[in-house]
Formats: sequence, structure tokens, C-alpha cells
Amino acid sequence: MVTTFTISGACIKKAGIGINEQLSAGTILLSGSNFIVDTWINDAECQINVATKRNWTDIYSSLNADVKDILRKATSALVANDCIAYDPSGYPSTERTTLIMDKNDNDYNECIKILKDMDTSLWVTRQ
Repeated sequence: MVTTFTISGACIKKAGIGINEQLSAGTILLSGSNFIVDTWINDAECQINVATKRNWTDIYSSLNADVKDILRKATSALVANDCIAYDPSGYPSTERTTLIMDKNDNDYNECIKILKDMDTSLWVTRQ
């Protein structure tokens, strides 16, 4: 499965200590060789495209590094929360889990606002 905005490791890192070991080891597959976290990344990429009313996936290669970093941050935040929700039993407390998920929600919402408000002239790499 091809992911564009981020890699699974960035999502797992944002999920913090307590993530299900099978997720961090990449051993949970949905079908064939489709790693569950990569599926969540694809879902998040679609959500970001729809939320911002821009298809970032199609123009990704032409985007400048700053825009790519915002897309990575938004995607990894969404997917980190999917990882936590999948199995929160490894986290020391509900408060800790909530703190991490709230931080990820805030990061995602901040990034979506930036992407929605962005001047289109900033999207592409200058030649």
C-alpha cells in the first residue's frame, strides 16, 4: 500500500509509549501485505483532502517542504489517535491517553486551518 503524506513510524511515534506492540512491529495486517497503520494513513490522507477541499495527494510532488511538513503533521496526528483507540490498554492511565489524543486533535485541527487558509502561491516549490 502506498502512503504519501507520512510513514507509519511517524504515526507510531506520535502515539507515544503505550502503543500496542503489534502495531509498532508492523505485524497487524488487514489483507495480504497491507499493514493496518498504512490503511489508516490512506484514510487520513483522504480526510485531509476532503476537509481542506484540495487534493494534496495529486500535487504532492510539487509542494514545498513546509506544506509537506504540515500534511505529515496532520496525517500522523490522526493516525496516532487511531493507533491509541485500537488498543489503549498499554497506556498507564485514561488521563495519559486523553492527554496524548487531545494533543493530536489540536495538532490536526491547527494544520487543517493552516491548509485551508494558505495562499495558493505558497503551495509549490519555487524554481
